[in-house]
Amino acid sequence: MLCFAVSVCTLTAPCAEQSEERTSKVDTQSFFLEWEIEDSIHDFDFTKRSIANLRRITDSEAFRQQDTKTILQYLQNEMEIVSFSDFLKRFLYEKAELQLPYSEVSDAVYSTLIQDSFARNHAPHAFSQVTSRWSSIVHRWLTSASVERNTVFLLGFGLQMTDEEVSLFLTKVLKEDDFRFTDPVETVYWHCFHRALPYAEALALRDAVPPSNAPLPGPAFFSEAPKHPQAYLIDREQLLVYLSHIRDQQSALQTTDETFDRLYQCALAAVTRTLPEEEIQTIGDTSGAAKLETALYSGVPRTGKNLASTARSLLAKQLGHTRLTRQRIGRLLHGEKPTRFDLLTLLFLIHSAKATAPKDRFSGFIDEANDVLRACGMFEVYPVHPYESFLLMCLLTEDPLYVFNDVWESSYES
Repeated sequence: MLCFAVSVCTLTAPCAEQSEERTSKVDTQSFFLEWEIEDSIHDFDFTKRSIANLRRITDSEAFRQQDTKTILQYLQNEMEIVSFSDFLKRFLYEKAELQLPYSEVSDAVYSTLIQDSFARNHAPHAFSQVTSRWSSIVHRWLTSASVERNTVFLLGFGLQMTDEEVSLFLTKVLKEDDFRFTDPVETVYWHCFHRALPYAEALALRDAVPPSNAPLPGPAFFSEAPKHPQAYLIDREQLLVYLSHIRDQQSALQTTDETFDRLYQCALAAVTRTLPEEEIQTIGDTSGAAKLETALYSGVPRTGKNLASTARSLLAKQLGHTRLTRQRIGRLLHGEKPTRFDLLTLLFLIHSAKATAPKDRFSGFIDEANDVLRACGMFEVYPVHPYESFLLMCLLTEDPLYVFNDVWESSYES
């Protein structure tokens, strides 16, 4: 695993006004050549192919001459993107063994299939309380280019998916990492999908503890279980021992809420120093959340005071669920759980503001991002996902934030 220098905004200390120059331990090319991922059941081909593509693009003359255009074309035309709604419909079509030609099946048929399956499997309509009607939730699933990770797990219980089917949705459609066996909840979900257990059993397992007389496994068990869950995590008693172990580990981790709050203050300090006052005044909102939104998306057209819908962007499929708008920041500051994309966007803002060479900025971002993600119990930087690949490419330009803005703005031009 690569090792990088410590970044400006450390994990344990609040952000500070620092300007000393970083000393990078690696250059960009060695990073691409040596990127290693911890052994797990993750699909390594996805990662290797993405790293090779990143290296090819950022090493090209086109990237050096027209970085914005090259990044936009790569994301739009070369990133292997599967629409969530299309993949879901194809899954339903095959699972239900429908006889009509695929092109003739209406959304109403798929909606009925989903609702009937959820009822039959006694699955919840959401993991938390929502005000939306059930039919509206299903309609969103059938029309969305992408969804959040938890939606896939919800559908896994509602549609009685296997662990392999859920894994395919995670890695191929969402372009995210596979089951996270450092996360007790996702470990329980995997166990239930693998053994075809209902959501009620998942709830029971999440709160269960191993029996007092349960034999303690050897030390190799805890390192080998995430790599080979089929061999170690099928037995209920062994699963509970493993869950107890990773819960103990997680208790020492920073919460994502604390991390978001710290990074938000760091990013706000960086933006406040560099963002022209006239830019902030354009939407009549001088809050910190508005400043960050303006810094990130100044080129995106607005409907009134709000950013235009991502549905209008050429990159809707690739980046649709990643925007850190002022409305989202407000929700996050009031208790909504941050995603990895929220954390990575703030880190991108922080590192974009540093006056360092691209390769140093790039390696510094990777260093801190991996530390932050691991501390929050998340998988490391994952270039398979279009958004994370986008951030990495921007960081290799002379002016990352300008290019980030320019790509977003260009994606709205017809």
